[in-house]
Amino acid sequence: MPIVKVYGLLGNFEGNGRLAELKQLLAKVTADNVPHLSAREVTVFFPPDMDPDVGKECIIFVDGLFNNEERTPIVRGKLALGLVAALGKFLAEHALAKRLIECFVRPSDPRDGFAAGS
Repeated sequence: MPIVKVYGLLGNFEGNGRLAELKQLLAKVTADNVPHLSAREVTVFFPPDMDPDVGKECIIFVDGLFNNEERTPIVRGKLALGLVAALGKFLAEHALAKRLIECFVRPSDPRDGFAAGS
């Protein structure tokens, strides 16, 4: 299942529901841009930043989006554009500082090493 990681967020997201709202938004955008994927299948993480320059840019990485015939470079490019647009709009709507947003959708082949369990 795809994992969306967003680095570089600043602001008080925890206490007011904005972080949960952003998680849902990014999962939906991912599902809307990738054939045969539901938002429930997308994991969204916001790793803590330890860099004092955090907040000047946001970087989004999408990993675990397994290669198949429907997940073409065009689909991955459309996903990257959708995530950048959604995050930019979200930040603007919540009066958070405008910043550079970049997105990297990294193809993944489960044959290169993947396991799941519980």
